[in-house]
Formats: sequence, structure tokens, C-alpha cells
Amino acid sequence: MEKSLSHTAAYTSQHDTKLAVVCGRYANHATLLVLNACPPYIPFQAHVHKKHRHLCVGDLVDWHLNDQNEAVISNIQPRRSIIERRNNTGKSRPVAANIDRIFIVISNYHPDDFFFLDRYLVAAEAQGIAASIVFNKMDMFSTSIRISIREHLAIYNALDYPIIETSAMSMEGIDMLRNACATQTSVFVGLSGVGKSSLLNAIIPDAMAKVGELSEKTHKGRHTTSTATLFRIDANGFCIDSPGIQDLYLSHLQRHQVFNGFREIAPLTDACQFRDCQHDQEPGCAVQIMLHNGSIHASRKDSLNRLLSTLET
Repeated sequence: MEKSLSHTAAYTSQHDTKLAVVCGRYANHATLLVLNACPPYIPFQAHVHKKHRHLCVGDLVDWHLNDQNEAVISNIQPRRSIIERRNNTGKSRPVAANIDRIFIVISNYHPDDFFFLDRYLVAAEAQGIAASIVFNKMDMFSTSIRISIREHLAIYNALDYPIIETSAMSMEGIDMLRNACATQTSVFVGLSGVGKSSLLNAIIPDAMAKVGELSEKTHKGRHTTSTATLFRIDANGFCIDSPGIQDLYLSHLQRHQVFNGFREIAPLTDACQFRDCQHDQEPGCAVQIMLHNGSIHASRKDSLNRLLSTLET
């Protein structure tokens, strides 16, 4: 249970360090966890000054106690990575910071789900963040569908993306997922309804993450996680549950960054005839030669074209 400001002084006075990680972000305050604390790990609230309005979950912050024995954030440490999404005005908004690994959760065998997967893989490659693929709700599929899913996932396995098949209902793959989250900061991303919060509850039973019900009519998930939240797994492991992100912010990327986000294409980007090749209509473009001779899977090529058209618009 989160401690209020009146409880902050009693807890924080036990710790010499003033470095903490943000595990929740709200209007004018944030929930923090002291990094070198011993169990039980007790979150507490701290005031957020308006100059730190871009603070997000995962940020490492310096803080102090003011004259009223209230915690106040005084500085945000430099970020080593950042995940963003667009707000209602089309501007980028940080969702989570200092991520070591992205777990991209999908639960439907549908082209749009794999397009979403490819979008996040491009974003992870651009940020230099390791990525793993989690195919959830495997208990819902027949043996024949499972075989089809695995055949498609083999495309990503060949590109050295770790793949974990899971089910929060049957607990399939949960131990493997928990071990993969240890000793690092991970973020779970995926469209609404893929079961991110259910997986987090399975990994950390006391996380108390909300689990939504799927609409029987549309089979689309309702938004149950309104803001990103960080949970502590152990002394060195953290997991972040993120909102259902359907419009990932990629418009800040250049064409060459999108191409480099496809691992099967990236090695060829330096083999073009011109150093500033945009991999479009230039002569001697090694990337276009690869795309035309069928060396890239059709679904990945479709994702690439859709991403490029998004940048152009």
C-alpha cells in the first residue's frame, strides 16, 4: 500500500541515499522507491515541481525532505532510454524511462498484431533497447493454430529475438518470463486486452495490477491501466506495466532509422552505392535489391511499407 506524505519522514529517515526510482506519476506528485532499501519495499509520495512536468515512470531522481518533512524531487538523472507516445495534440509524451528490455505482448494471430509488433521492434532498435516477444493466452488456441503461430514467430526467432509463449490462466511460461525480468528494468507493452496486467499479476502476485474484461462483441480490450506503473520484482528487478498504446510515436525517426530497425535489412544499409542513400529510388541501393528479390518475409515488408508511409504523412 502506498504511504502518504505524513508517513514519508519516518520511512525515508532510515536511508542515507537520496536516489529513488519513479514507480507512479500523477498530477503534482509521484510515487518513489528508494533504490538501496531492504525489504519490505515501501513506496512513498513526493512532490513534483512544475519544472519537472516531463517526469515519467522509470526515471531516477534525487529528492530531499523539506521543512514540513515532505519528500520533494530536486533533480532528474539523465535517461539512458525513453519510450514515448503521442498525446491528443500529436506531441510526444514520455511513457517510461531507463528501460533495459521491452517485452512486446501480443495475443492474436492477426496481421495487425504483427504490424504492431514490428513497430515496437523498430522503436526498440532505435533506442538500443533489447526486445523480447511474448505471445500470451496460448491456452486459447488449438494445436493447429499454435503450429501456425510458431511458424510465423520463426521469422523473429531467426532474427535472434527471444520468444516466450505464456498463459496467465494456465501459468504456462510464467517462470521463464519471471526469470527473464530479473536483474533489469523491463517494460510490458501491447495493445489493450493482450493480458499485460494479468501477466504482471502472475509474475508478481502482490502487484495488484488491474485486469480488464474483454468485450464479447468487439473482442477489444478496455483500458484498465490508465498510466504506467513500476513494480519491484526483487532487489535488482523492476517491471513496468504501460497503458495500451495503439499509436506509438515514431514520426521523429528518419527513413534510415526505420530501415535499421529491421534486423534483416540493417546490415545492407552501408552497402549501397551512395553513402546518403535513402533506400528509395537511388541506383545501386542494396536495400531495394533485397526487397525486390524476396529476401525479406512478406509480412515484414508490408510492415516496413506501412511504417514508411506513416513517416511521409
